[in-house]
Amino acid sequence: MANLSNLPSHARIWVYAADRNLSVSEAAEIQQAIRLFTSSWTAHDIPLEAAGEILFNQLVLFAVNEQAHPISGCGIDKSVKIIKDLGEKLNLNFFNRMQVLVLKGDALETHSKTSLQAAITNCSLDQTALVFNPLVQTKGDFEEKGFVPLSTFWMASQLNFAV
Repeated sequence: MANLSNLPSHARIWVYAADRNLSVSEAAEIQQAIRLFTSSWTAHDIPLEAAGEILFNQLVLFAVNEQAHPISGCGIDKSVKIIKDLGEKLNLNFFNRMQVLVLKGDALETHSKTSLQAAITNCSLDQTALVFNPLVQTKGDFEEKGFVPLSTFWMASQLNFAV
């Protein structure tokens, strides 16, 4: 099993954001599932150079070095299935694309569009706040643009920033 830090920057990445912070036991269970999954992850029965980890106690990352061996649709489906299964077992939603995760120190704060606007209105957040960018596709993208200023986030045009 590869370590995420050892995969090249061009490695393809999938990031699943839980709808809340993980408890210690949930994080341990998910980390164990990630370890088992990535060590046996295959595409057309060929082992993948893959890794996974939990970041900020809320993001689950999977990465595959496709230059070592390309991943297939079936291989991707396997990763989606494990995340769905973990979500059902632990009562977590990893597929809420409308949640916004704001980086606060070394933790994430989960917002809906409504609560995000409220935080902007009451000046607890501004357009410089860093938010998780779910559009990253490679490990390098995640490292460089995994968190972007709220002003450049896809939802920014739908928000009213105080002037």
